[in-house]
Amino acid sequence: GIIDRNQAELLRGTELFTDRENFSKTKKNEFYIADLLGLKVHNLQKQEIGKIINVFSRGASTAIEIEFLDKFIPIGFQKIDNFPFKNDFFPQVDIEAGTVVYEAPELV
Repeated sequence: GIIDRNQAELLRGTELFTDRENFSKTKKNEFYIADLLGLKVHNLQKQEIGKIINVFSRGASTAIEIEFLDKFIPIGFQKIDNFPFKNDFFPQVDIEAGTVVYEAPELV
């Protein structure tokens, strides 16, 4: 029922919610943040190395925050660290399986 800018301005700060069934269907390699949160992170050897705990939008790019299992913290990184959400770092995302592959040669 909002038909002009002035009416819209009155809603500033209002939180809007919708049901999942109202979401648009995503295209290939397109994901909703809610779908990425909590995904198990695997390395190329299919070992679980952590999980996604946050997703940050940086305007032109997106970053994924991973909480690594202690024995899989990449050399030079923290237990919780973030990485650009690009195919170079995340070559496979499988929402249905609940997994994402993180590729980093530094993994021990």
